Amino acid sequence: MDAAAELVTRTSLLANGFSDAEIRTRLRRGELEPVTPGVYRVPVPAVWESEAFVSRSLAVAHGTNASVLSHLSAAAVWGLPLAQGTNTAQVQLTRSRRGGGRREPRLWVHTAQLADDEVTTVSTAIGPARITTPARTLVDVARTAPLLTAVTVADAALHSGLCRPDALIEHFGRQDRRPGIAAARRALRLVDGRAESPPESWVRVVFAEAGLPPSEAQVEVFDEQRRFVGRADGMIEEAGLLWEYDGQGKYRELRGERDLSTVIMDEKYRQDSFTELGWLVLRIQRQDQASPRRLVERAVRMLASRRGAPKPRGFWRPLPWRPLEL
Repeated sequence: MDAAAELVTRTSLLANGFSDAEIRTRLRRGELEPVTPGVYRVPVPAVWESEAFVSRSLAVAHGTNASVLSHLSAAAVWGLPLAQGTNTAQVQLTRSRRGGGRREPRLWVHTAQLADDEVTTVSTAIGPARITTPARTLVDVARTAPLLTAVTVADAALHSGLCRPDALIEHFGRQDRRPGIAAARRALRLVDGRAESPPESWVRVVFAEAGLPPSEAQVEVFDEQRRFVGRADGMIEEAGLLWEYDGQGKYRELRGERDLSTVIMDEKYRQDSFTELGWLVLRIQRQDQASPRRLVERAVRMLASRRGAPKPRGFWRPLPWRPLEL
């Protein structure tokens, strides 16, 4: 068992108001994993970025003077998380010339005229490496990578401040005649710098691709007395639906110095407060990533159940964000 895992006992859960039925539900959803009778484990978050891919990319970069790290290789070296399932078999480089690119099983050499302000140098454990700037990297990824990968990388870059929205828009304009620019426009229009994790990006992409109403990210909810109730990962306003992704070590991160069962109980109270105001709450687990279709079906059923229902009481406000104007 992972030494970093958090443990909680059945006795402590029962003492904090959980029923055996609720414990069984959390076990079924993967929020708890059995260790020994009466002792459960809260799963440790999965690793999204491949350190091996970063190492391979840097090794190749140090073996050439004519190329710079770009596309997914540059994104990984910049420390951006790659969506689950991203193909990292090929190290990607760009040579600043008009032709002569090639694609092999483990190497993809792109060709493009790179401006001076589109290339920089980063320090690494094995020496300096030339790499495309964050803004150039995001547009390159959006042009050539699958939609989910492009949105995940750009969400993380904007959320962390690695790239500013205006810089991304400006570099997008520079490549308006490059192959794949239509795919890049589609991806970047879904980007939201408020997203706090790759799974949140995944949920928004899945819902958008299924034709569900757009989600508002990171929404603060207040009751009728203007008291803060909590913040949700996402919201579909017209349906009065909040969604929460719980699969990335959420309870461990919330714990701090508190007992884990207390953290779980506080989270349960927060959800109850949402529902008392009239919100539907869709909780999404990491297991849902294995079956996006089922997740969409759950969301559709919940949306249908709200037809004709009154709006939730109180009010809400999203964290500030302006969609990219491309």
